[in-house]
Amino acid sequence: MTFASCPKSRWTTAMSFISKLTRPLRWRPFAFARAMNAAPIGSRVGGRADTGATSHDTRIAHSLACSARRDAGRSSAANSRGQPTRRVNPEHVVKDKHRLRQLLLARLQTQKEEERRSKSAAIHTKLRRLSAVRNAHVVLCYVSLRQEVETWQLMEWLLKHDKRIVVPRVHSDGLQLSEIRDLKTDLAPGAFGVWEPAAARIRPVATDAVDLALVPGLAFDRSGYRLGRGGGFFDRFLPTLSPRTATIGLCFDFQLLDHLPTLAHDQQVQRVVSA
Repeated sequence: MTFASCPKSRWTTAMSFISKLTRPLRWRPFAFARAMNAAPIGSRVGGRADTGATSHDTRIAHSLACSARRDAGRSSAANSRGQPTRRVNPEHVVKDKHRLRQLLLARLQTQKEEERRSKSAAIHTKLRRLSAVRNAHVVLCYVSLRQEVETWQLMEWLLKHDKRIVVPRVHSDGLQLSEIRDLKTDLAPGAFGVWEPAAARIRPVATDAVDLALVPGLAFDRSGYRLGRGGGFFDRFLPTLSPRTATIGLCFDFQLLDHLPTLAHDQQVQRVVSA
């Protein structure tokens, strides 16, 4: 007897059985943060799909689903921290990252400037409520690119509230920290078109003096892993921070994903704030 000729009750039973079998395999690439609260990494931030998904969102979802299927096999072995490790193919991870970067950059380009500013303001409001921000004395802050979460106004607010701001500067193959006291005179266009401390205005700051680091990224996931632009600067820099330093990633909702393809050198942040 074929499914087509099955009585309705048997058809319903069969489909229910198939649904139960396939439920563990379903993949939800997007689960965005709640609009009003930032949550620590490792806790449940939110659980709804983006109802206003664009074609770029769909492509990102498809890319992540392909990555998830490749990485579905897990090893029972444990790493040095006692955590399970996944069997991953480094070549696949590199390709997945490259594909995601292209899709996310395209998605960022479709976001209107008015929307970017509105979401950035919402992120600033969330940050100001956090004890990690209120209690920090020395704050590391990136200088935003045109399509990133805006930080110029955030830095002005930090200065007005007696915070010491340090900004990273590309130096050799790493990042050098310098204190910024005046946004108009202490910053200048640097490597890769990123504004950074001007060469004549360098005031070096040691990494162990940083209380809070605000970290950029093309994407973050719910384990705190980030996807950068491929230079590896922050992946090399973050491990040099003091264990007491709080790290917060800033991104838009569509950049907050359930899972990112990662390799051993990829670094995590402690919290992600999005809007």
